[in-house]
Amino acid sequence: MSAIYGLLRFDGRSVTDRDLSLLSRPIAHRGPDGGAVWRTDSVGIGHLLNRITFEDDYDAQPMRDYASGVVMAADLRLDNRENLADSLTLDAAALSRLPDSALLLRAYLKWGEGFAEHLLGDFVCAIWDGRSQKLMLARDHLGQRSVAYMRNENYFVFASEPRAIAAYADVPPQLDMTRYGARLLFDRSLRRSDSDATGIASLEAGSLMVVNAAGESSVRRYWTPQPAPEHLDRDEAYYVAAYRRVLGEAVACRVRRARRSPGLLLGGGFDSGAIAGLACRALAEQGRKLVAVSSVMPEGASMPGDARPWVERLAHHIPNLDVRYITREGADIFTGLTNDFVEGGGSGSPSRFANRLLYEQLKAAGVGVVMDGNAGDYTLNPRRHRALLLFLLSGRWRLFQREFRAHRAATGIPYSKLVLRELVHPLMPRMLRQPVDRVRRGLAPFGPAVPLARGFLAELRAAGLGRAVRGPSLRTRRAAMQSVLERTQLATSIGGTGRAAVNGMELTLPYLDKRVVELALAIPDELMFKNGRDRYLARRALADVLPAEFRTRGSANDELVPDFAAMITRAKPQILAELDRMEGEGRMGRYFDLPRIRRMLLARDTPIRRGRTRDALEHAARALLHARYIEWFTRDNAPGSGLR
Repeated sequence: MSAIYGLLRFDGRSVTDRDLSLLSRPIAHRGPDGGAVWRTDSVGIGHLLNRITFEDDYDAQPMRDYASGVVMAADLRLDNRENLADSLTLDAAALSRLPDSALLLRAYLKWGEGFAEHLLGDFVCAIWDGRSQKLMLARDHLGQRSVAYMRNENYFVFASEPRAIAAYADVPPQLDMTRYGARLLFDRSLRRSDSDATGIASLEAGSLMVVNAAGESSVRRYWTPQPAPEHLDRDEAYYVAAYRRVLGEAVACRVRRARRSPGLLLGGGFDSGAIAGLACRALAEQGRKLVAVSSVMPEGASMPGDARPWVERLAHHIPNLDVRYITREGADIFTGLTNDFVEGGGSGSPSRFANRLLYEQLKAAGVGVVMDGNAGDYTLNPRRHRALLLFLLSGRWRLFQREFRAHRAATGIPYSKLVLRELVHPLMPRMLRQPVDRVRRGLAPFGPAVPLARGFLAELRAAGLGRAVRGPSLRTRRAAMQSVLERTQLATSIGGTGRAAVNGMELTLPYLDKRVVELALAIPDELMFKNGRDRYLARRALADVLPAEFRTRGSANDELVPDFAAMITRAKPQILAELDRMEGEGRMGRYFDLPRIRRMLLARDTPIRRGRTRDALEHAARALLHARYIEWFTRDNAPGSGLR
């Protein structure tokens, strides 16, 4: 990924080369193909270039329109180049020599602050309009690119990554433990666009921010997730064709202009499998291959949750798919931990080390753009979304009866168990259902899943966080999807962006494409679950793309680390040493229940069961990693640490 950064001062001081150097230094890895800055008096904008598409060969930013005094820098890939060219009266010859950044600048000159509404693709940009003395930041519809910012009485500063802002700040950022605690409680009441570090925020996806020379600012949302009118109230044949066409175009846009080999994080399921099949068809016209990497068990050591059998089926069925494997021998939750803190913040994911190995494989293969099937589960390929119960409660009795019988035939689950799982259990009030679920998963029946210290938990409760949600949560698939997508727009970045950038790559998610989302929100529930199976449209629309076995495949996803319990056992000596040290020092005992973490991790053999991603073992490991991140942030962001 490329990068943008810049500074607007309100205190009468001029922006200096040193100011911009402080911002660019921590994200210099985003500019393997060079960088440049533009500055004048109180404003400066910088750009770091990583050439990903063929048109990037013509790119040279920041771009300036001398007639208007407009200066622009962007990190982007535009998918509607031809449509924009028509609107901007550009011929094909001129378009072939224009980078996407030049199109974006011309779009702004034509449409002003409404320019983002005419763009399609992944983008984030900064525009200084010398005529109105305003700085504008814009972010794509669902946040595939990101930009962070900080404002005080003296200046407004922005950059593609928060650590660049931390490097520039007069005062080192402090970890906001109330906000961080909300993450530990999986509480969504605080806006995710605010960083864990005090004072640093992120522009929300689908938004435009304007800051004037006096420091006054405004933000408006130019797009929210909605079904596209042309997709509403159509028949099944239309949705089958639209599924294939829209997803196929979203995937093709991400690979056909790639200068280097395109890549894919391949899990072996419907989401990444569909991307693999559609991408390889688009690449076949160019005689190129798709490099796919998968985290699997070693040969002969298969176990539940292992993606290898499904990945091998995909590799056999799809031409020009170059599959490579990682098997994680010798790696554990501590592998590359500090580097991950620097690159991507404190996600706390115990599977993060496997992602690191996947990206290293992609880098070794020379990949430039990498795709991920993430978000398929809540857009085009939802699974287990209580379809049977919703059919029943909406009064569609015949549909319910037909699908209930078909689901019983497809799964072989006894009728009594199906009634409990699909009808009774979802209707139970959450305050009754949750304790049963938690005990089954090895967790305490009440309280947070991540073991927090009582005092810290009391502080978070006093701040209004982590309150139990009462009653059943029953929403239509469309309403649930819309809620998830709106939360996605508030995220600071999509997971893996930082790791991709460090490895010289660009991460993009086809299922978070605006076109895909607008189609997914229009599809009726009865076409997402039909003939007793979820992912009905995927099975139909991609029948010739995916292996035949996918037509009857179950809904469970494969595991990134299927041997998670064995990995924890392998890391046991270091886990014990870390817990002993933390208990001796006492600082992390202020936030975490360290004795309980020890019991959850080591006192029992608690294997990860398929579909149980939040059981005791994983939550305990998550807590330990969060504690390590808090220690790192506190130490390495202190004055004089040198890391900033």
